[in-house]
Amino acid sequence: MSAPSEVGPGALSAVLDGMEEGLWLTDAEGRVTHHNLALKELLFAGQELRGRHPSELVASDPLAAAVDRACTAGEGARLELRLDGLRPRVLQVSVRPLVHEGGGSFALFHDVTELRHLEKVRTDFVANVSHELRTPITAIRGYAETLRDGALMDAHHAPRMVDIIFRQSERLAALVEDLLELSRLEANELQLEPVRVPVREATLRVLEVVRQRATGKEIHFEVHLDETVCAWADERAVEQVLLNLLDNAVKYTAPGGQVRIDGHCAGERVVVSVQDSGLGIEEKYLPRLFERFYRVDKGRSREMGGTGLGLSIVKHLAVAMGGDVGVTSAPGVGSTFSVTLPSPR
Repeated sequence: MSAPSEVGPGALSAVLDGMEEGLWLTDAEGRVTHHNLALKELLFAGQELRGRHPSELVASDPLAAAVDRACTAGEGARLELRLDGLRPRVLQVSVRPLVHEGGGSFALFHDVTELRHLEKVRTDFVANVSHELRTPITAIRGYAETLRDGALMDAHHAPRMVDIIFRQSERLAALVEDLLELSRLEANELQLEPVRVPVREATLRVLEVVRQRATGKEIHFEVHLDETVCAWADERAVEQVLLNLLDNAVKYTAPGGQVRIDGHCAGERVVVSVQDSGLGIEEKYLPRLFERFYRVDKGRSREMGGTGLGLSIVKHLAVAMGGDVGVTSAPGVGSTFSVTLPSPR
């Protein structure tokens, strides 16, 4: 049997350059002697890396110290780097000594940016849900305890307390339903069935749902939708998108205001817009408006009973149907939300 052939420098270099993780090797003085392509991409390095000390390449005292310890004391280390700039990165770095004549060290860089982002999203989500649940639960518990302790027989205060408990339980139910809906959307578990949807008919059905609240605030609706405007989309999803947008419009429009619904065809797309004469939103807040639980005015939004998930659901539904949603707004003028959906084939 012939002895196995040794791997040549060219083959080894190809293997290293094929790695997703960044890698560098240093000499006993901690200066880089070899590295792969992935490392240059992770560090956004346009300059030559060889012959340079880590302190010259990455603004991280812990990394430089870890490389020095690996070279001089033979100690390994694991650390996490946060690189700022136009493309922020979080790198998990493992530094180890090289055991051979001459010494030195090597470091393996793994990009965990997306993992840390997902961890933060999960943490923020749990914190937001907990916060949203705490308010109605506290109210229900407080008034239930008051009723149990004798207020149940108070003919003047008891009905008001029971009404508050009922309204807060409805708020809890709405939050749970929105959470379940958003969970199904994000997991792609919602089965959408595209059909020809007459947008005017869908809008009129949704208006009947929000009309009672609008009438109480003397809000006037204007519908400018031709009967020929149709979308190729899931009928239930279209109505849910319109319901969320119209409900928001009524909620944030002052008494005596108006809400206008327009729709038109634009090539192979249909554009439906909901314009209100409400409070309006500063431009700096608009990019985050479709995030889960994001509120421009947290106190006012909760006071009005919103779950903070409606616009996020609108965004997910629109995208799931092959469309999108956008917003323009100005304080004191009002807001216009525009949904784009595919036209019938």
